[in-house]
Amino acid sequence: MFSKFFNKGKSFIKNKSTYLVAAGFLRKILMYSSLEQLILIVKRTPMYLQEILSAINSPVIALYGHPFKSSITIDESKISNNFYFNMFIFLNSRPYSFMKTRKRGRIKRKITKRIVKINKLLD
Repeated sequence: MFSKFFNKGKSFIKNKSTYLVAAGFLRKILMYSSLEQLILIVKRTPMYLQEILSAINSPVIALYGHPFKSSITIDESKISNNFYFNMFIFLNSRPYSFMKTRKRGRIKRKITKRIVKINKLLD
């Protein structure tokens, strides 16, 4: 279904529009399944979380055919959501305070400086 979107390069796959297309597809799956209460588990730092959640909860403007009955067209503005997220769980949340990082010693700084100079790497 998404072959025309995902045949492009890796930079396009990590684009915001592909996340929103996948969120719209997830919305349609949730609408036609019989699930009512859901638990959303978020791993790592989420990208575009607010936009994805708004895409899942907002109705699609365009008319489309019913996935199980071919003769019916669906207008989502007239249909109410029959699912909602009961709970949000963040497994690896990001710290909102200053985190101390371990400082490098003088010898380690000299070694990394020498390696960078030899290999001509940029930081």
